Amino acid sequence: MDELTAKPSDGESGFADPFNFDRPFIYPANTGISYSFTDDGYFEEAQYRFNANASDPRCATAVVMFQHGKYYFHSNGSLTLDPAPFAADGRIQIQDPCAATTEVLTYYNQFTLFNSWTITIDAHHAAYYLQLYKFDGSLFNRLFLTVRPPTMLPTVSLDAIYNGSMNDDGTSNTVVGRRSLIQN
Repeated sequence: MDELTAKPSDGESGFADPFNFDRPFIYPANTGISYSFTDDGYFEEAQYRFNANASDPRCATAVVMFQHGKYYFHSNGSLTLDPAPFAADGRIQIQDPCAATTEVLTYYNQFTLFNSWTITIDAHHAAYYLQLYKFDGSLFNRLFLTVRPPTMLPTVSLDAIYNGSMNDDGTSNTVVGRRSLIQN
């Protein structure tokens, strides 16, 4: 594997994404981080994380995050992920059993810079992995190859598909017409 086109994941037992390939939302069995990259420059990111609370172990929080957009390679070896083309699609859900509002769902889009990246074979697991380096050069979690080519949601605005203004192949589903200010 010498290119980025794939779905690497850090989770145990193949965490790929919390959206379970077009089925209703079901929390995955394991936490993890997953990125998918297409050969024409699109990415998808999904995360499912727990945050411990040492003061009160009953109050651990769960975070589910999704975003997608375009990725770019730069001449200095860096990689950027830009969710701007589909900024309305990104979501983050936080569940906190001890908060006044126990579940919060809001929009999410975060531009990401990786200082560099490599694809290597892990000798112990005999598997390809993507090693990303954060903006400051520190290591990101190893992301092992799970699917190639990647399985992803459509690389168009999901918000537009949901509200009916676009088909999942990116073609318009709206009829443009004139509005009347005078009602009959």
